Amino acid sequence: MSVDTDLHLLYLNNGLINYDFLVFAAGSKVNFYGNEHFLDHAVPMKTIDDALRMRNIMLDRMEKAVINTDPAERRKLLTTVIAGGGPTGVEVAGMLAEMRNTFCRGIILN
Repeated sequence: MSVDTDLHLLYLNNGLINYDFLVFAAGSKVNFYGNEHFLDHAVPMKTIDDALRMRNIMLDRMEKAVINTDPAERRKLLTTVIAGGGPTGVEVAGMLAEMRNTFCRGIILN
């Protein structure tokens, strides 16, 4: 990959792209704004590994809820808080709603 800033061209392996503005984002880091203790209970999602970890945690909790007979414990296992309403938060909320509607109908919470 290379960039011609004079001609506003981005050269890729499979072609080139014209651009008006080009921003290179070298990476991201989860920011807890001085509340690093949130990490004990949070599941950040900035990488593919984070997403796989989140999926595995969610499936594990759903499996435990299905076999648990205590309604209060079931509710606890199935309660999720999404912090952030950006594209990732909206996607996660949609995924959880779809999972609830598709897979959790038989789980009684009360």
